[in-house]
Amino acid sequence: MSSADDANPDRPTGDAEQPTPAASPPGGEDAAPVGYGRPPPEHRFKKDQSGNPKGRPTGARGLKAEAAEVLNETFPVNGSRKRVTARKAMLLKQREKAIKHGDTRAASLLLGFAQAAEEEQLARASEAERQALDEQDDALIEAALRRLAPAKPSAGESR
Repeated sequence: MSSADDANPDRPTGDAEQPTPAASPPGGEDAAPVGYGRPPPEHRFKKDQSGNPKGRPTGARGLKAEAAEVLNETFPVNGSRKRVTARKAMLLKQREKAIKHGDTRAASLLLGFAQAAEEEQLARASEAERQALDEQDDALIEAALRRLAPAKPSAGESR
């Protein structure tokens, strides 16, 4: 270094250019590191203690359970004694819109439901047929194996 560098106290020395070590928590070298995702030990969860001690309240239900309850409630239709579920009432209303008012959106919605129900019914039927065929096939295979299997020698016979 030159004497001009020594004369200027505002100019940083060569030591400042070195990266500074990470700040260590009070307590010396043995203390756990602190930083992003590593809170100080006194602020971490204690052993065997949850971060949400009260947890989900007993009896709390999700949206699906609430929706199922609402759709399965029954109520009278048009003041008569006949009671239907909310789900069926909505389908009846869509049917009425489609037929009486020519609402194409209601018609396509109902046709979509009908198609999905039909496909599910066909899938169940084909699964039942497959299972029946599998049982018949198993019986035929067992019978063929019994016919083709060599006769087992009895205990008294030797080869």
